[in-house]
Amino acid sequence: MGLYTHFFYLPFYFQVIQGASAMDSGIRTIPYVASISVLAVIAGIGVGLLGYYAPFAWAGTAIFTVGAGLMSSLQVNTEQPRWVGYQILAGGGAGTAFQMPLLAVQSSLGDQDVPIGNALIGFFMTLGSSIGVAVAQNIFASGLRDSLRTVQGVDPELIISVGAAGVRAITPPELLPNVLEAYNTAIRSTFIFAIATGGLAFIFSLFFEWKTVKVVKQS
Repeated sequence: MGLYTHFFYLPFYFQVIQGASAMDSGIRTIPYVASISVLAVIAGIGVGLLGYYAPFAWAGTAIFTVGAGLMSSLQVNTEQPRWVGYQILAGGGAGTAFQMPLLAVQSSLGDQDVPIGNALIGFFMTLGSSIGVAVAQNIFASGLRDSLRTVQGVDPELIISVGAAGVRAITPPELLPNVLEAYNTAIRSTFIFAIATGGLAFIFSLFFEWKTVKVVKQS
């Protein structure tokens, strides 16, 4: 859930707060995507060498939670090295843990039950992403509305209705700094949801069985 919340609202941060175009916003999320991909590969190799998936689930969810906490500290004037580093940390944690539920199913269930287990994992991942984005949207909308009400001279409903691409265009220049602060507060509130989901994922990962994925050869 937290992963998809970041993917959905990071472009809001870059487009509204930093004034980036849609294309530039996508480019600025490359550290997140790249770290997920790289760490997923490294974690897969690590499980193959170590044989146990549980430590990677623990480490990945813990690192993601820390990264999500740092992401929630983004400010209007946060410098590039910081938001790049925060993305790498959160993405690296997500990538490390991403495959572990599937490995847990394959090593814990009988051969006849593995397809069902994989299907359930896929179902709950899809359901979780849908629910997570819906919850995040509610948090963001209510938080943005409340924050904009403190800015004199702007219509909160108009700001919300134009979306990320139109905020700067319709906001008077003298009110823009206050509107950006309100938008940033709403985005940070949404990222707090990612911290909560990451923390829950870490707690649940502690219940993973200590099982090896290596096949014991029969003599």
